Amino acid sequence: EYQTWTIGADGGGLELLKNQDVGFFAPIPSPDGRHLAVFTWGGGGMLASLAAGEEPVFEALPPHPDGLTLSRPLDWSADSSRLLVHWAVEHRWGDGVLTILDVDSGDYRTIESDLLFKEAKFTATSHAVIATTGWEFFWIDLETDEMRKIHTVARDAPGDGVFDVAPDDSWLCYTSRVVESDIWMIEFDEQ
Repeated sequence: EYQTWTIGADGGGLELLKNQDVGFFAPIPSPDGRHLAVFTWGGGGMLASLAAGEEPVFEALPPHPDGLTLSRPLDWSADSSRLLVHWAVEHRWGDGVLTILDVDSGDYRTIESDLLFKEAKFTATSHAVIATTGWEFFWIDLETDEMRKIHTVARDAPGDGVFDVAPDDSWLCYTSRVVESDIWMIEFDEQ
């Protein structure tokens, strides 16, 4: 069983988050601290409103318009208005389709691609998404929908999907599986 707790920056206010005895894991707080996206034990996703001093209000993430199975929430935009969501394809939990949920309207925007992705994150400015298939990394411009490959991982060192982007969007680092996990850094050109 998984449990998700919140605690204040001063160490006080420890609180167990739960909703009708549903366990949460993989919590992703919004940058403004007003929302919490969670994956639920049993395969769903929920979004919690976290108003100060009030009980969290949980709502299920809207279903995918094409009926795909939710894999997990991935990342928030810098302004907390959009949530990047991963959807499993044919119950292949690692590979999936990416969408961006507009939190206010509940509408999804699908990132159009013939590729299936393992992981993705907004860039710090949220004008692009960086996504990986495990073997390749792509920069996806959200204004033009242009997608370009920025890196290919060596075939003997596949990425495991764990990566993060620098605060100035100039590089990313990722782990790969060989004998032990290696950490790699990729610098990319001006976007």
